[in-house]
Amino acid sequence: MMRQRALEAIGEAVARSQRPKLDLITLALRGKKIGFESIIRMIDELIATLKKEGQSDEDKKQYCTVEFDSAEEEKKSSERSLSDVNAALDDAKTSILSLQDDISALKDGITDLDKSVAEATEQRKIASQEFTELMTSDTAAKELLQFAKNRLNKFYNPKLYVPPKKRTVTAGSNCKWNDRSSFILPAGFHPGE
Repeated sequence: MMRQRALEAIGEAVARSQRPKLDLITLALRGKKIGFESIIRMIDELIATLKKEGQSDEDKKQYCTVEFDSAEEEKKSSERSLSDVNAALDDAKTSILSLQDDISALKDGITDLDKSVAEATEQRKIASQEFTELMTSDTAAKELLQFAKNRLNKFYNPKLYVPPKKRTVTAGSNCKWNDRSSFILPAGFHPGE
């Protein structure tokens, strides 16, 4: 009966794994000539081997658990770093768009500034020309007033009268016709002197 139970237990073990020693034990139990001592010794050896393999499997299981944990941490770290890189990339894209808008605004500002500088330059040229004409006419008016004053001094206050210098007008002098068809004499030349 004991032999029968041992055969059933070993039969189940044989069905679960492919071990040649189990087949040998099964044969030994079926044969009636061999005593239990050799079978017990084989079973003890099998148990020792299974314990070694079980310990080896346990060590491998622990190693695999540690490796799985390590791989999981690396995966999480990689995902965090990828997330950080994506966030930095999004920030960089936003900054680039902002800088492009700023550059566009600066270009528009430069264009507007160039236009206003051109307008101001034109206004300054016109103002300078008007100032030059005004100063020329003021100088001519002052000379005319000085001439008139000197003439009046000749009759009313002869002591202050200063006789003018004699000048002659030649073809090479700076005489011109103005736009009113009047003859313009060079500065310092007075008619009738």
